[in-house]
Formats: sequence, C-alpha cells, structure tokens
Amino acid sequence: MTIEDIYDDIGGLGAFQVIILVWLYGMKCMVGWSMMQMAFAGYGPDFTCEGDDRPESYTYTTTAMTGSASDVSSGQPPGLILADPVTVALANWTKNTCSINGSTCSSFVYDGVKKTVVTEFDLVCDLKWIRSTITSVQMGGVMTGAFIAGQAGDYFGRKRTNYGFYLLGAVFSVVAMFSSSWQMFMAIRFIIGISIGAMLVIVIPYPAEFFPQRWRYLVTVIPTWPVGVLLFAFFAWFLEDWAYLHLACAMFQLPGLLGYFYVPESVRWLTVQGRTDEAYSVIKKMARANRKPVPEYAKGMLERIAEMERETHGKSKKYSYLDIFSSKPMLRLTLIFAFHWCSLSIVFYGLSFAVSGLSGDLYLNMLLMTSVELPAYLFNLCLTQRLGRRWTCFAFYTAAAIASGGCVIVHLSGDSWGSSDSSAVGKALITALCMVAKLCAAACWAANQTWVAESYPTVTRSLGYASANVAARMGGILAPFIINPGDLPLLTYTVMASMMFIAVILTPLVPETKDLVLSETVLTQEVIVNGDAANNVRKKSMPSDNSSNEDSPQDHTYHIEAKENQLQMHLLKDQRTTFMGNGEPNGVVKQSMGHEHLNNIPV
Repeated sequence: MTIEDIYDDIGGLGAFQVIILVWLYGMKCMVGWSMMQMAFAGYGPDFTCEGDDRPESYTYTTTAMTGSASDVSSGQPPGLILADPVTVALANWTKNTCSINGSTCSSFVYDGVKKTVVTEFDLVCDLKWIRSTITSVQMGGVMTGAFIAGQAGDYFGRKRTNYGFYLLGAVFSVVAMFSSSWQMFMAIRFIIGISIGAMLVIVIPYPAEFFPQRWRYLVTVIPTWPVGVLLFAFFAWFLEDWAYLHLACAMFQLPGLLGYFYVPESVRWLTVQGRTDEAYSVIKKMARANRKPVPEYAKGMLERIAEMERETHGKSKKYSYLDIFSSKPMLRLTLIFAFHWCSLSIVFYGLSFAVSGLSGDLYLNMLLMTSVELPAYLFNLCLTQRLGRRWTCFAFYTAAAIASGGCVIVHLSGDSWGSSDSSAVGKALITALCMVAKLCAAACWAANQTWVAESYPTVTRSLGYASANVAARMGGILAPFIINPGDLPLLTYTVMASMMFIAVILTPLVPETKDLVLSETVLTQEVIVNGDAANNVRKKSMPSDNSSNEDSPQDHTYHIEAKENQLQMHLLKDQRTTFMGNGEPNGVVKQSMGHEHLNNIPV
C-alpha cells in the first residue's frame, strides 16, 4: 500500500483535485502573462525626430523642369533651369532616421497610440539594443529563480515556495509601473523573472502530488499557459500601455494568493519531513471535499513512510548534478535533453518575443502565435499514448525543421515575389510557417516534460529535470538576440531550421519510456539505458502454469531497484514475469502466492 492507494480510496479525481487544478493552474495562467510582458513592452513603433535638434525644413539644390505637358507627350524634352533652390518640410520619408543634416535627434515622436517601454524611454537608435537586453535579463532571472526554487521547494515546502514567489511577482509588477528609467525597469524585470522561474519549477509538481498516478497526466495537458498569454494579448490590445498591463497582471494575481488559505501543503512532502499529523490532516481535508471516508490504514501508512525515511536518510547518498554526468549513458541522456530544451526554448520564446517583427498587425500576430499552442496540447495528449514519447517528439521536430526551412526558402526567393521586403504573399507565408514551427515546438516541449521526468531515476529525477530547465533558460536568454525576424530574418530562420534538424537526428538516440515503470536508483537506470528501455525493465505479466485464464497478457507495475549485481523486484500476486532486454526475453521469475516477496534477478 502507498499514498497512491490512499488517494484512490478518497476519490482519486474528485472535487478537491478539481479545486487544486483551477486554483494552482490559474496561477500558472498569470505566470504566462508575466513572462510575455516584453512581447508588448519591447514593441518599437515607427518614429520621427522631434525637439530642438530637429530642423523643421531644409534647402537643397536640384534641377527644376519647365515646359508644358504637350512637350512631354510629344516626346520633346522640357526646358531646364539649373540650380533651382527648393525648400521642403520634413515628411514621412524621414521616419526611423536618427540624424538629419548631421544633427542627432534628442527626442522622438512615435506613430500610433501604443505606450511601450521603447516609447517611454526612447529605446531607439543607439539604445535599440536595450530592448533585447531587457528580455535577456528577464530570462536570466527566470534561470536564477529555477535554481533557487529547486532547493527552496525541498527545504521550505511546496506551498510556501509557490505562494512566496508568486507574491514576489505580484508586488514587483506594481513596482514596475513606477520605473523612472530603463535601468530601473530592467532590474525589476530581473526580479519578476526570478518569480517566474521559481513558479515554473513548482507549479507542476505541487498539484501533481495531490493526484493518483492514473490522473496525473492532467497536470501537463491542460493548456493554462496559452490561456494566460491570450488573456495578456487581449488586455494589450485594450490598454495599449505597458504600465497598466503590469498593474492588470498584479490585480489578476490577487485571487490566486487567496488560495494560500485553502490549498494545503503537499502530503508527500509533509510525510517525508516526519510531520505525519499535518499530513493526515490534509488527507482528511481531501476526503471531506471528495465526500469519501478516510481509510483506516492511512495514518499508519504515513507513519511507516516517515519512519522509513528516518531510517534511510542517514545512510542515503547525497546526489548532485555530477551524478547525471557520471557515466556515458547518463551523460548522453543529459546532454541530448539539454540540447532539446535549449533549442525548443530558442524557437518558442524567440518567436513569442519577436512577434512584433512579423508582418501584419501586432495584436493579431500575438493572438495567432498563441492560439496555435492550444492544439499542441491536444496532439500531445493523443500521440504520446499511441506513438510514445520518442516518436511523438521525432514527428514534431521534423515538422518544425520543415517549417523553419520553408521560411529560409521563401525569404531567399523573395525576388520572385517582387521583393523580399515588400511582398505581402511572401511575408504571409513566413508568418504562417512561423506559426507552424511554434505549434510544433509547443507540442514537442509538452511531450518532453513527460519524457525527461520518466528518463531519470527517482534519486536524480529532480536534478535531471532541473538541468533541462536550466538549458531552456539559457536558450531563453539567447533567443531575443538570435530570433529576430524583423532585423535578421535569414539568421533567424537558418538557426531555427538547423537546431530543429539536429534535434531530429538526436531524438532516436534517447530510449523510449512509454509503458515503463519509473526506476528508483542510478544503477538500475544505467543498466537499462544501454538497452531498449529508458528507465526500467519492460515486463508482461503472464498467467501461471496452472491458470485457466486465456486472456491476453496484462501490463503490471512493480517496484524494482538495483542492489550490487542484482535487480530486486517486489511482487504481490501469483504470476510469472518476463524481463525484456533489447526486445528479447532474458529471464523469467515465478512468484508464489501470498504476501509480498522479494526476487533477486542477476544482471
């Protein structure tokens, strides 16, 4: 019996779990909004010079034509008067010009009514580079927050870490409104980035720890992130003011903070901390919400788990990041996943932040580029259960590589459309292909989250997942400089296509994890990763010899761990288990009827 059994007995998926999803994933919506603020705040509209340094008009010398229309129609050249001085006022052709007649502009007038950070602090001309830098500084904060939250979640608990960093983001979203310089705004976005990074580490495992295994997939397939970004896009269109957008984000975060008074601490975390009375109180709260009785064995089981933790904690090895690089199989696994997540982050966030560089209306592009993420979650739900994690990712990487390569071809063949800059057809094609690339990146990333978690043993799973997240944040830092379809279109599309193509090649090198039990130790993981399975032994339970059951084999879940040169397997029923290696059976164990029994299988 495990905590999973307690969850099943008190309702499995009940009212309490629905409340948890709505409340905690409502918070994730606002994390998506907060992350994408720079997609609007960094938008730079067309501008013209304004101020004392801007000449109202200037004089130049040209040739003026004299004559009549009949002269022209008859083919006779008109008369010429040379060196005729002409005085003209500055017009639209001076847009986006940083100096005129040798005079540098000191202030600017911007087209439209959009109030962005660019228009607020004149981040154009020599200061144009600051736009991308602010976004990269924010992503640096996201990476920092991920590091901090990994330790804080284990030390302080999931609840306090989750709500503490969420409150931090809400407070500094308000403070951002009062930024008096771009330097101050950049520092505040770094702090908000810390909040975002911490939330991304906690907001998925925290609610997942309230679900039994068969319902846990719901935590990763609900499209709360794109819903939050769509909400942001609507308010960006409605408000058109970066300061009010930060205030609106903070206001929408307030209801999530109220969850602190209802959403409890994780039962699992409380139990391993030895706080079994508090854990049992949470179990009773869950049962009451689901209108189910509390199992009689619940309190005793929690105490046994806590006792086991106390007995083994002093003897357990302290794992570090070095352990996920300690052998060739684990090194290969870690590096491939790191590249996967880094490349996905560059494509996903690069296109998200660079939406203003695409042709067409800013808000429509934001809407379309976010809407394409919604079907990605549906694809992930359907395909990962049928094709598996590896081939689902392979398919989406391939599609993303083709779409990105299509952008390169369309851009290079711009002359056939008339002009690569002015062709509406070519720009529309590139926008559509970018949407396809982002859809594939979003779907592949969703599948990767499950794939990474299943590919590492329990003792290093958080380290493996964190290493992939760090790689993703590094990609997020680079994305604003690499993915810039407005200024560097060819580099943008070439980088996207190249990274997705490399990911296609690397994907088959990572073992499949579909239908496999999670491993517990590093030794088991290293033994299996050299074979076909990624994290455990593939098993089919067969009826015993004296059984009359002619039904097809059924999959079962067992606890397997490595000890010295043996795999130890805990079985609960009368059955025969076949161990598979590279697709071939390599051993059979017969389990006697009765209570739990330990089998030792040489490896």
